[in-house]
Amino acid sequence: MSIFQSFIYLRGSVSAGCFSMNKDEKIENKTTVENKIKQEDAKKESKFFPFVIIIGILFIGSLLTYSFLGSSNSANSLTGDTVKNIQKEIINTNQTAQSNTANNTQVSSKKIQTQTALKEVYIPQFSKVFSVTFPATVSKAIDVNQDGFMDLILGDSQEQAVLLLNKKEMRFEKDTSFSVGILNVLDCYTTKNHPFPECIGGSKDNQYFLLKNKEGTFSKQELNLQLQSPITVIRYGDYNNDGLIDIFIGTYKQQNELLINKGNNQFISSSQFDVGDVSDMQLADINKDGFVDVLISTYGGKVLLYINNGKTIGSPFKKPVSISEEGSTTRQIAVTDINNDGYLDILLGNYAKQSILLVNNKDGTFTTKTPFEKDFTQSISAGDLNNDGWNDVILGTFNGNTYMYINRGDQTFEKQILTTGLVQSVLIKDFNNDGDQDIFVGKANGDSELFMNIALKK
Repeated sequence: MSIFQSFIYLRGSVSAGCFSMNKDEKIENKTTVENKIKQEDAKKESKFFPFVIIIGILFIGSLLTYSFLGSSNSANSLTGDTVKNIQKEIINTNQTAQSNTANNTQVSSKKIQTQTALKEVYIPQFSKVFSVTFPATVSKAIDVNQDGFMDLILGDSQEQAVLLLNKKEMRFEKDTSFSVGILNVLDCYTTKNHPFPECIGGSKDNQYFLLKNKEGTFSKQELNLQLQSPITVIRYGDYNNDGLIDIFIGTYKQQNELLINKGNNQFISSSQFDVGDVSDMQLADINKDGFVDVLISTYGGKVLLYINNGKTIGSPFKKPVSISEEGSTTRQIAVTDINNDGYLDILLGNYAKQSILLVNNKDGTFTTKTPFEKDFTQSISAGDLNNDGWNDVILGTFNGNTYMYINRGDQTFEKQILTTGLVQSVLIKDFNNDGDQDIFVGKANGDSELFMNIALKK
């Protein structure tokens, strides 16, 4: 029986009841009786008029709900199962108040997940603000003179290193007092006690030196390190958890050096990382225990994770764990939180193979994702390029293109070409302090470029 049929039946029953009651009364005038019956009917109808309105509203609402659910199922055909579950939960909200609350919560959660997976991707726009004729094999963005703006140190195995001072508004000037010679590896650090960054560098002929910074001016201090193999990477960090900055030096062959800082610029050699052919090394707290862990990639096809156990005496690192398949061609490692779960994920920039995203499972294991196309990746970097709260990825390759991979929020990416040329290094930094991330691309052919983030477009 429909809602309107129920109403007609109900109205007829009420009218019949009213007539039966009036027939038993002793009324002499038949016309008067009929008039009174009409008056009573009118009163009854007026009493039930609000009831009719309420039933009508409920009926229209049910039609709208049915229409809404049908259109939603059509609009979200890519996630049909999710939408069907949502429909069932909405229908079930006619149960008790407690069931309603539970169902509403589930519906809200599923809608958020659906919206996240299908969120709009905003592509950032960049404008090239300058290029420098320098083959930047190595590039470092640091605030050399503590004026609040990032400066650039560029190095190469064939050219004299240069320091470009940021003069604000995306203008840079070469610091003519910077004279350190050939520089093909570099790392820098700052601490509360050393707000002006100090650096360590090396050249292809195994010359190593410290760059001491006195209020924005560097002085070179030679280091007497007896290494027999070409240096490939240098990394500052507190490796043994004693609060002092130590130095790791990775080489092309078996011999690596970990220099433990004993204070007063005194270092002793330690063999914490017995692995050769190092292509890159990164420090990051992978398991969120407050201690920095170590990631090492090798030209021999390995990527190893050393978990820091927090010890200050003896070896602070557990036995290394391989986190990539044998035969990996990783040239560079980057760490960032790709899925916004609070844990750092790992990016492996692979040469002549697909670069890899290792999603942190929070239990010491990783899930391998391959959202990037096969390429000759030399450099990989991450940062939020479009200010949507999700970290994006840049791959600098040797096939002639630099790619932006814009994060969709579901561990997939929108691929865009930023520039062309043979890339050796990529930096993501806010060079003009406008709140947007800019990009520096160091190229092997000498046309290194700085791109300013100018706008967001759909």
